[in-house]
Amino acid sequence: MRKTFTVTVVAASCLGLASCGSDHTDATEVRNCGTTVSVGHTPDNVTLLKSAAVPTLQHLGVLDRVHSKAGVFPTAYYDDATNSALAAIPSITDKLNPEGHVQVSREEVVATGADLVLGATDTVNARTLASSGIPLIEEPAFCGALEG
Repeated sequence: MRKTFTVTVVAASCLGLASCGSDHTDATEVRNCGTTVSVGHTPDNVTLLKSAAVPTLQHLGVLDRVHSKAGVFPTAYYDDATNSALAAIPSITDKLNPEGHVQVSREEVVATGADLVLGATDTVNARTLASSGIPLIEEPAFCGALEG
């Protein structure tokens, strides 16, 4: 749980750096799913592929940096302000497979012009986005094995 929160906070902090008074920041690096992810500037066009980061992004006041989302974001999970913010974010797709996982293609995500993707799917992950130069940060609990 702590690792998940830490990576979410680091990812959200990347989004919040713009409020520090500079239009450009040095690259931020975070260790995620066994690799180092580098975010070269303050992200302002984030695509969200999973709901796990939503409460943290909203609490830190950076949910407005999310410009596209994919999947289902159940209203029962969030307060009214968060639901309102999520409703304003355009959806790439809400298609789910029989197991409940979002069905979105790499091309659909790249077409959003995202400068950061939060969450991964079977078809959209750090490996498939590498050639596009779009960093992706996944919740550590979804990286494979959990420690502790």
